[in-house]
Amino acid sequence: MGARVSAGLIIAWLTLALLPGVGRAQATRKLDVRVIDSLSGAPIDHAEVTVLPAGGSAPARGATDSTGHFSVGAPANEQLLITVRRLGFTATTIRIAPGVGDDSLAVVLASAAVSLAPTITHATPADRRLGLNGFYERRRTETGTFFDSAKIANRAALDLMSILKPYIKGCTMIFVDGIRMLGVRDVDVRTVIGIEIYHSNTEAPEQFRNPIESMKRCGCIVIWRH
Repeated sequence: MGARVSAGLIIAWLTLALLPGVGRAQATRKLDVRVIDSLSGAPIDHAEVTVLPAGGSAPARGATDSTGHFSVGAPANEQLLITVRRLGFTATTIRIAPGVGDDSLAVVLASAAVSLAPTITHATPADRRLGLNGFYERRRTETGTFFDSAKIANRAALDLMSILKPYIKGCTMIFVDGIRMLGVRDVDVRTVIGIEIYHSNTEAPEQFRNPIESMKRCGCIVIWRH
């Protein structure tokens, strides 16, 4: 009786030992993956690496470090699919043949740069309008004080009078866009792109002379808007 029991136990033990995954741990292999740039050869960090065993085992995932490396344990004797992704690069999938030993491999990613269609912008800058009105030519050839759009912006003035007050006298003539005006109360400083200040008719060009010729201290101010 005792001999029959012993034989049964031996047969049961052999059966369990031969069953896959019973009585022994599944063999694994270590993979060391290095991801590099195809153009520069530089390591690529934060690349997403996925190792998928063909036998149905759970996939392993991770990201490369600052040196472009990622290490993972994978089932031995199974075909492996390794997919590498990184923003700005074309994703790559490679197939690793079954094996039992540790392995090191380099994965090269190509840039996924996209060529964009050209963009054409049409605009009329303030500088062009001032040029058409002769502002820059007079600034080069005439005496006076000139404010272009950059100088006006630097003043950060809340209103136009904050800029003009030191230059205005009781007989000062005002021109807005080339037209004689009585004042600048209704002119929004945000619309002004250029200012010409002439302290007397000896400075002012012919088209902007002050008609009060008997008073040489009476000049004019010319304002240009966009």
